[in-house]
Amino acid sequence: MTTRIFADLLNTFHKNAKRRFQPGEDGEGAAVKMLRPHFIVVCAILLFLSCENPVEPEEAGMCPTENRVELIYSRKDSTEGKTFALWYSGDHFPSDSLVCECLYSLNYLRHVWGDSVSFVNERRFLAPWATGQVIVKFDENTALQVRNYQYRGWDILDDYLRPVTIIDLPDQTGSALLGFDDDLHPRRIAELYSTLPGVITAESNGILFAGIATFPINPGRLNNEFIYLFKPSTADLYYFTYRSGEPEYLGFWNRWAEPEPDWWEEASTYIPDMHTWDGP
Repeated sequence: MTTRIFADLLNTFHKNAKRRFQPGEDGEGAAVKMLRPHFIVVCAILLFLSCENPVEPEEAGMCPTENRVELIYSRKDSTEGKTFALWYSGDHFPSDSLVCECLYSLNYLRHVWGDSVSFVNERRFLAPWATGQVIVKFDENTALQVRNYQYRGWDILDDYLRPVTIIDLPDQTGSALLGFDDDLHPRRIAELYSTLPGVITAESNGILFAGIATFPINPGRLNNEFIYLFKPSTADLYYFTYRSGEPEYLGFWNRWAEPEPDWWEEASTYIPDMHTWDGP
C-alpha cells in the first residue's frame, strides 16, 4: 500500500490528537492526552517514503485563472498552498491572493516539470513548525487552573484566537501543548499568548530533523516571483525559478560530490532559512 508523504503524516498526527474543547468545561475526558514533543524530530527515512495517490480533486475556490493555465487541485494541494502562504506571509493568516499564488506556483511547476523531474511530484511543502500548535509554559498556580479547566485568561481574546483543544495538559514544569485553527500562524499566536496572565513563555512547536533529512521544499522570492530548492536530502538540490510566469529548471547539484554550480549564488542569496524566515 502506498505510504503517506511526510507532510500528511504530520497533519494527520496532530489532527487526530485534537478534539473540540471549550475552556472551563468539565475536565473529565475534555482533552486527549498525548506525549507532548517540544520539537518534532523527523527521522531521515520518512522523507524517502513515496507519495500517496492523489485524493479526489476539488475546485480551487475563488483563485483567478486569467493568464494562467487552468489546473485541478486536490485537497492536499489546497492544504499545502495554505500552509506555504501562512509561512511566507508571517501574518496571523495569509491573504486569499497569496494562498492562490502559492497554490498555483507549486502546482504549475509540477505540471510543467513533473514528468522530467519526478521528484517535484513526490514531496510537499513542510513548514518549520506544526500547524495549529503552540507550546505554552504557565506558572504553578495558573498551570493548576489549566489542568482543572478553570483558566479564563484567554477569555479576553476573540473566539478564533482561543484554543480549540488542549493537546497536552501542563506537565510538572507547567508546559502545555495547545491546539488552534490551522489557518493561524503559530508564531503570532505564541507572541499573543506570551502576554496572557500566568504565562511564562509561549512558542511554536518547531520541527527538527535527524540524519540527512531536511525540508523538502525551500521557497524564496526573486523579481516578484517564487523560486524553489527541492531537496531530497541535505546534499541533493534541485533549483527552479520562475521567469515571466513560467517555471524554469536550472539544474541539480550534489553539494557533497560536485563543484558549486553557477546558480548557487543566486539561490543561496534569495532563498531564506526555513526556521528564521518570518515574513517579507
